[in-house]
Amino acid sequence: MSVDVAQPVAASAPKRYHPALVALHWLTLILILGVYLLRGGEGREGGSSLIPNLPNLNLHIILGGILFFVLVARLIVRWRTKHPAWADTGSAFLNKVGELTHWALYLFMFGMLVTGLVLGLQGNRIARTFGIGGSSLPQFSQGQRPPQGQFQPGQAPQFGGGEGGDGGFRQGGGFGFGRGNPLFILGRLHGLVWILLALLILLHIGAAFYHQFFIKDNLLGRMWFGKRYG
Repeated sequence: MSVDVAQPVAASAPKRYHPALVALHWLTLILILGVYLLRGGEGREGGSSLIPNLPNLNLHIILGGILFFVLVARLIVRWRTKHPAWADTGSAFLNKVGELTHWALYLFMFGMLVTGLVLGLQGNRIARTFGIGGSSLPQFSQGQRPPQGQFQPGQAPQFGGGEGGDGGFRQGGGFGFGRGNPLFILGRLHGLVWILLALLILLHIGAAFYHQFFIKDNLLGRMWFGKRYG
């Protein structure tokens, strides 16, 4: 008489996320904090840099680029590894909100990076950061108006006010786009996406604490290193 053999434990859902996904999750948080703390800081009064001769805006762009590749790697690992069972709140509505929040976080993170990329390309900021054609890019002092014909591809003179609204370049070569310039609108969109992303992050953190301290299902332990099965 044949006897059914139970499926091995490895076939069931793990208790924790894959170690690579755990590392990428916390690295994402560190990079987002770094990108936020190093926003701007070029040509503003009292602006400083953490590395000599490397403005904060350069570091902001570099960390943003790293964040993009980390997010792509995170999605790949997420699709190719097993996850713990969904953390049930006991409410179908809250479960759906949690699911939508997770995907909205990815959407707004990529939205922030894409709008930042377009801004960096159109303002030649990425070329300056990585030294692409560095010698051909003119350097202007703070408030100096560029000579006729000195604009680089993707740059445009300002129209109207706003930060740097006198049409001058900021210190270090950063260009302040006025309100009439399309890049001013894109810059505002970049900032709006960040605000929405920050709200989602706060919601995500609040939900994690709710699970950890009210439902007491040790949700935070799932996103940490340790034995995944058994």
